Amino acid sequence: MTTISPPTQTDRKERDRENDWRLFLRLVPYALKNKRLLVTAIILLLPVSVLGAIQPLIIGQAVSLIRQEPTWFFLQNHSVPEGINILSGLLLLSILIRLVLGIFQKFLEENLGQQITAWIREDLFDHITSLAVRFFDRTPVGKLITRLTSDVEALGLVFSSGAIGILNDLFSMVVIAIVMVL
Repeated sequence: MTTISPPTQTDRKERDRENDWRLFLRLVPYALKNKRLLVTAIILLLPVSVLGAIQPLIIGQAVSLIRQEPTWFFLQNHSVPEGINILSGLLLLSILIRLVLGIFQKFLEENLGQQITAWIREDLFDHITSLAVRFFDRTPVGKLITRLTSDVEALGLVFSSGAIGILNDLFSMVVIAIVMVL
């Protein structure tokens, strides 16, 4: 006689991961409804990441300039104070540009998250209003309302901060690795 053992913790984690991926794929069409917003937010990853990686290089050039080590070609004909002023200006400019682009990117992410939340709510409203009265007799309305509001809000947060934030971090790591090699 064979016995069936209960699923292990690893089996459950693997199944949960598969379900999470499947759920994420079901939500992708909502993100693709506004492709222009999504693509713009993703395109902004490049300059934001590059500007973040350039800032330590500028500081490194300032240290090299002070220690009389080789520096970038355009700094070689300047005195140390002039070179430090140029590098300070470049650093300030890169910080300001990164700040503006980062704010704009975050605005786009939040806007996309809010749009996705609205689209999901509209679809859920259409679905809920199409259900039979029997469903509402069996299901507590408070539980239904709670799930509709909190779960949809969580989904909106996944897109507004989670998904693009993860892409941003990955992209930044790749850019930093490339800059370190150069």
